Amino acid sequence: MKIKDFLVGWRQFAADPVYSVVVTVGLAVAIGCVYLCAATLLDRILPDPTVPDPRHLVSMDFRLNVSGRDDDWYGGAPLVLRKAMIDAEAPLTGVSRVLTSIWSVRVGDKVVEADGMFADADLPALFGLRSLSGDVANTLARPDAAAITDVFARRLFGDGNALGRQFSLNGQTLTVAAIMPRPAGDSTLQYDVVVDFDSPSNTASKETRERWSDVSGRVFARLKSDARVAQLDELAQSLFDASPAQAEFPPEWAAQGRKVATLRAVSMDRLILDGAGSEQLIPLLLGVAASAFAMLALAAINYINLTTVRTLGRQREIGIRKSLGAGPIQLTRQFLFESVLVTMLAGLVGVGLVFLVAPSFADLISYRFDDRLFTAGKILVLMAGCAAVGLVTGIYPAFLALRVNCAASLAGRDRSETASGRWLRRALTTVQISAGIALATVAIVVLWQSHFASHVSTGFHTDGVIAIDLPHAAPSERAAAFHDAFARSAGVRDVGWSSDVPGRHVVGRLATLTADGHDLPVRVTSTNAEFFKTYDIPLLAGSLQEGLHEGEAETPVALDLTAVEALGLNPPQAAIGHALKEGDRNLRVVAVTDHLRQESARHAAAPQAFYLSVAPQRVLNIRSSDLAAARRTAGQLATRYFPDDALIVETVDNYLALNYIQDRVVGILVGWTSVIALILAGFGIYALAAHTVLRKRREIVTRKLYGASNGAIARLLVREFSVLAGAGMALGTPLGYLLRQQYLAGFTLRAPFGVWPEIGALAIALAMTCVAVLRHTRSAVAMPPLLALRDS
Repeated sequence: MKIKDFLVGWRQFAADPVYSVVVTVGLAVAIGCVYLCAATLLDRILPDPTVPDPRHLVSMDFRLNVSGRDDDWYGGAPLVLRKAMIDAEAPLTGVSRVLTSIWSVRVGDKVVEADGMFADADLPALFGLRSLSGDVANTLARPDAAAITDVFARRLFGDGNALGRQFSLNGQTLTVAAIMPRPAGDSTLQYDVVVDFDSPSNTASKETRERWSDVSGRVFARLKSDARVAQLDELAQSLFDASPAQAEFPPEWAAQGRKVATLRAVSMDRLILDGAGSEQLIPLLLGVAASAFAMLALAAINYINLTTVRTLGRQREIGIRKSLGAGPIQLTRQFLFESVLVTMLAGLVGVGLVFLVAPSFADLISYRFDDRLFTAGKILVLMAGCAAVGLVTGIYPAFLALRVNCAASLAGRDRSETASGRWLRRALTTVQISAGIALATVAIVVLWQSHFASHVSTGFHTDGVIAIDLPHAAPSERAAAFHDAFARSAGVRDVGWSSDVPGRHVVGRLATLTADGHDLPVRVTSTNAEFFKTYDIPLLAGSLQEGLHEGEAETPVALDLTAVEALGLNPPQAAIGHALKEGDRNLRVVAVTDHLRQESARHAAAPQAFYLSVAPQRVLNIRSSDLAAARRTAGQLATRYFPDDALIVETVDNYLALNYIQDRVVGILVGWTSVIALILAGFGIYALAAHTVLRKRREIVTRKLYGASNGAIARLLVREFSVLAGAGMALGTPLGYLLRQQYLAGFTLRAPFGVWPEIGALAIALAMTCVAVLRHTRSAVAMPPLLALRDS
């Protein structure tokens, strides 16, 4: 390239500001999307660079093989597995339990929420955790010490000078013995505070610590250099198979060699691709990547179409250049450089757009980029990619320039684009239309399905209900007093206890009930009688107060109709008083509700069992006519009854919406991509219409001279573009339908769509086509015959 080429290219760019803005903005949006999505994908897929040798660091996953269900892997493992692997002399250099939750830490009268983590002293060596001051490994060997991040130190104490200072956690005083940098946004471990797992401040129950069927936490281990992941898989599975957990499940689960549960080890370099949650995450990442690169391809097609029309309008200039001695190499170089100039300018604008939208995008996908989004290496790769796109998209305009006949172009008679070239650009425009229709169909389906799924009838009436998670170590007397004070508050209609928020967890606690020798896996929730009033759950039979007293030999149970039918106890009245067992525990059915669902729309509804108790549970559910007032009341009462804790208060509807957050993200991303794709297709049709009018101007005026009406002239153009739009619709509609069916295959409950998503997408594409063609149709109708004949 020469400086002269740069100056000529810049003058051409500035000579037509409308064209320049359109192509630059179109490419900038697409390039910015690709950059943002590529940065996100690389951060998520590549292992954390701060973790040493991620191939030998593994996370243990667990899956309960419930009969008749196909549950996903869970990113956790029985915490007792750590001791079992150590006792079995597993080929490991270190292993750590990790138990995370939101903590409330107190300094004086100040209570601050923190992402807390209990872990063993091996954790720093496993993950390469480093200290800014102090020693993390020594800290985790002390039950009275804590390591905190520098960011949290400033939030808690007002400055970073935190070593030796103290705070309170769960009634225990801890001393800050190490300061760490905050983990990066893509790190597997996210924490503000890390404390020794065996610290007295860890209030985890004995079941959580020692029960093989409890997977409340995670287990990480580092393999010896000569060990393999498969070895640890086999060892962990054999330890579980020999554990007491086998007696907790029905014998038929283990019939014919079936495992009641499966454990596996996943190396950290494969965690995103193969670990728990990858079944849902991979489609999200692929959807993001496909949307971004589809947008770039459509923007490139749009650029080629617009540049082709502009090149055909520069035939006289090209002819003059040729007559003055410009050879093929010089012309090719000039057109390629102009294309590279546009794409690199678009790249710079795209980076600016990324800077503006990155915070909103991070909030949308619940991610933190930190300072890794704009690195010198990424910017250089982006500019190189823009240059490559410019070279590719500049090839066809350069080809057209080389075909210009010097004499004919100076006389104004050249038609340098061949019929095959015109069909190529028509095909490219058709691709844009079909892609826009397919993406619009998918966006409509994803957004409506996520809306439908989040509002599917569960049997729980959640509007106006908030849930409060009480501290793990909350004394029963104080929890009961908190409940009673809330029940007396203005605007509060009902207050009920439960062991969990209905539907907050996809799987929940599972148990096996036995009735007349028949075993049934059910989902168990512990509640009191007021829970059913809080969620407006009517009874089909029985009474919730029957047998509900402390010290009863039998636990009263309410079953939903799904469980009653599965146990063969129909009709509901026949189930009342029926004796059940869960292991050695005696149960008695006292009430039956209609069908209830706590599972997401992706899973079949499990039979539901509610163990009734008068004792306080973990979650307090409140139905109020004024949610804002209920939140304020929660804050006031929490200060009185739980002064050392920051209670988590959230609406139940928000908890349920989290089950479909990824679907909503995909829908929004695909929706925006479809909008941009259709806009780009509109520009492509606009450019094609402009060129068609230019190419057919002699035919148009000839028809007008022979008496053709304005309607006939309009139909001449509309006919050509209706064929183009029809071809795009014929290709895009079945593609959109196939993508729609593939997406919906993951749901057991589907919205009643019919064909309206395809009709909606077609209507949008048709309206866009009409708008794009309208201006040039009007110019063709109003074309002066003298002007067209003079230019012919």
